[in-house]
Amino acid sequence: MCAASGARGAPRRGYARPDTPNPRRPVATYDRFLKLRKHAGKVDPQRLFASFLELVEALGWRVSAICRLWASDVDLARTKAAPHGRIRKREENDKERVEIWVPLSAAARAALEWVLSSRQVVGDVWLFPAPRRPAQPWSRHHAKDLLDRATAAAKLEPLAGGDFHPFRRKWVTERKHLLLTDVAAAGGWKTVQTLEQSYARADSETMLAVVTAPEAPEGQVIGYKFGYTQLRKPAAPQRSNTLRGFQFA
Repeated sequence: MCAASGARGAPRRGYARPDTPNPRRPVATYDRFLKLRKHAGKVDPQRLFASFLELVEALGWRVSAICRLWASDVDLARTKAAPHGRIRKREENDKERVEIWVPLSAAARAALEWVLSSRQVVGDVWLFPAPRRPAQPWSRHHAKDLLDRATAAAKLEPLAGGDFHPFRRKWVTERKHLLLTDVAAAGGWKTVQTLEQSYARADSETMLAVVTAPEAPEGQVIGYKFGYTQLRKPAAPQRSNTLRGFQFA
């Protein structure tokens, strides 16, 4: 009886957990984000979840890192490298111990401006304080509870295989046309291996681009869509025997 119970339970200490052959790794869509965003204000008495969702959509970070943002992590000064300002992911709040300043998008800046102005906070103060213990930040469990409420309010089916992870996969998949080193750095991955294995997803449009790219006329605009982003395919390079300034015999 005990042996059977142990076989059905968690793996015993000292034994590796077997890999799941086909893990569930769904990808969220932009339409889903919009529907959740529409109901976000109704499910959160603090009126912060809508801005929180905007940051999930814009940053691609782990939800715990967004929960633990300070007001001092936001720098709204406009520079050439960061025209909409920048945001800091602190090492102590990151699973992979990554600390980095990341440029903001216009949407992320607008969300942060709303939170800062509505809360009137500066310095090392939580942007998303816990409802009953404001000296503490939101937990990822509280954020998930709000996501579940918004999902129900929007009459959407829950995505199996993760709460906010499908939005990270969406974020990565929409940026497959960019250098993965930069995608990993902006999203908080130390290396590209985890990003490629668990977050980037293959899609029919990109596979079509892969097999037809050498044949595409120079300057042709390809209407590939990753979620809601329209991408312009760069001009096809002239075929030659040169590579980065090196001449092949």
